[in-house]
Amino acid sequence: MDLIPSLLGKSASAFVKFQVVACHPIQPEEEFVMPNYYCKHCGQRFTSLAMLEANRCIRHPDGPQNHHELYEAGEQTHYVCKYCGQKYFSIADMTANRCPHHPNGRGQGRHAPA
Repeated sequence: MDLIPSLLGKSASAFVKFQVVACHPIQPEEEFVMPNYYCKHCGQRFTSLAMLEANRCIRHPDGPQNHHELYEAGEQTHYVCKYCGQKYFSIADMTANRCPHHPNGRGQGRHAPA
């Protein structure tokens, strides 16, 4: 052990420190996951809030000239209509259909996530 540090021109303690650091496996960094943002009217997915708010929504209740609005509850395993309680696996599937219990009348509006 004395031969290697003398060859490298370092003290034995510096060599030992080098060995300890060098022997530890490098831990992989945590995988960076981009957040998803969903429109509460149509279920379209965006990777940035700015993009969600900049685009128009074809299923917006006030007309397609209006922009997407953020679904604030985040990603779920299923979504429940706030008017009738029916379950869906995506907001897009939910809002594609008209709700029989919509406050505007039977079939007069789309399902909406709770």
